[in-house]
Parts: sequence; structure tokens; C-alpha cells
Amino acid sequence: MGRGQAPRLHHKESLHYTNAVLHESMRLRCVVYNAINHRTNADMKAGDYVIPKGAVVIPSLMNVLLDPDHFHDPHTFNPSRFLDADGVFHPDDHVVSFSIGKRYCLGQSLAEKEFFLFFVGIMQRFDINPEPNQTLPSYHIKDSNSRGTIRSAPSFNLILNERTN
Repeated sequence: MGRGQAPRLHHKESLHYTNAVLHESMRLRCVVYNAINHRTNADMKAGDYVIPKGAVVIPSLMNVLLDPDHFHDPHTFNPSRFLDADGVFHPDDHVVSFSIGKRYCLGQSLAEKEFFLFFVGIMQRFDINPEPNQTLPSYHIKDSNSRGTIRSAPSFNLILNERTN
């Protein structure tokens, strides 16, 4: 893309590692824990259990996003899990940060586009470093201090130095 060119959405298709980083970021730091509540319209069997008609079901997005049967070492940030042997990005249907089905987040397309443009623009213009002698916060779900349904980002300081070349 080059430093002298502002990021555009058409750059997205050629920035495979960047797409993998963003996909992994959304997988590992999903903003919400659960999808919108649903109600069963009939008795349904789930494994050895019967969920009765009219029961409230709360889909856990985090259980899908951190499923060790699907994502090897799910609590580790690893964008390479979405790249093939040639370094080509392949999204994973198990990354359900915006939910799925009829009740998925209508802002998903806009959020993904904005995330891409902001991230690429920042990475293109700045070197980013933690504040000296400061430990960056954990991104592990067990270390989250969030209360309620929205998962907030921890506070920390960064130093952004504008790139000169």
C-alpha cells in the first residue's frame, strides 16, 4: 500500500496478515459475552438434555470464540491461525463476535470496515510502544474487570511516535 497513500477499503483484499490480526483481535477480545436472548418455540434436544418450549436460551459467544476444540490454544493471540501455508487470509465461521443468524449485529459491516481503516491508518503513521516500566494489561478473559454485558478494555498508556519516512 505504501506510506504515502491513505488506507482505503480496496486495500483490504491484499493485506492478508492485517486481516488475520483484526480477525484474531475480534475473536480474542469480543466486546460482548453473550448474544441476545432467545426463546425456544418447541421442545428441543441438546445432547442428553431437553430444553422445553418457551425456555430462555442465552447464547454464549465467548464459549464459541474460545472453544479449545476448534481453536488450538484459544487464549493465545495467534493471527497465523487464519492464514494458510501461502499466507493467504481465510476467515473462520467460528469467529462470531457479532453473533449469527437473524439477530446478528446490523453494524457488523460498518464496524469491520472502520476497524480496518483505523487500524491500518494508525499502524501506517505511528510506531507504538508501551510506556517505559509499565506492564501491559492481560487480555485473558479471566482477568477482565467488566461488569454486565459489555466487556470494556483495560486502561494502559502507550507512546505513539509519528513515523518520519
